[in-house]
Amino acid sequence: MKSPVRVVIVAAALALAFPAAGRAQDSKASPAGSAKAAASSSNIDKRDRDFMMKAAQAGHAEVATGNVASTRAASEAVKQFGAQMVKDHTTANDGLKTIAQGKGVSLPDAPDNAHQKALEKLKSMSGASFDRQYIADAGVKDHTAAQKLFSDEAKNGKDADVKAFAQKTLPVITHHLEMARDLAKKK
Repeated sequence: MKSPVRVVIVAAALALAFPAAGRAQDSKASPAGSAKAAASSSNIDKRDRDFMMKAAQAGHAEVATGNVASTRAASEAVKQFGAQMVKDHTTANDGLKTIAQGKGVSLPDAPDNAHQKALEKLKSMSGASFDRQYIADAGVKDHTAAQKLFSDEAKNGKDADVKAFAQKTLPVITHHLEMARDLAKKK
């Protein structure tokens, strides 16, 4: 028969030797804990994780603003640009989400606060003024920032899958930026 003191000592030693076991149990208790545990327990480099988070938020913003453009834009060309943003960024978002899930990273499923405010502003506009604002913000400004974000990851990413995603998606972002710049010249 084992003494109670010996059992406590063995339990304490096991807890010290395997601290993750206790945390894994705790993270299952709440969905928020699971997401945090998944994001923090993955072996993804911080830069790669930051890229994934920013890319996901920007992608969701492009889909949301593109959907608004399809109903609020005056120009058929701007409506078509918005539809292209929805199609291409939905595809990119899905690809990034698949990579993230495989790496144990939980991505945001909505735009960040700055993009959300810009979206709300666009929702209050229509016609030619909408077209100018949408192309200036979601078109030129956001794709310039996205091009920089994706270019940096394509060159400096540590995780091979995330880096490959950035390299594959960068030409699409660059094409979107060129399209937006052309549309801005016409407005």
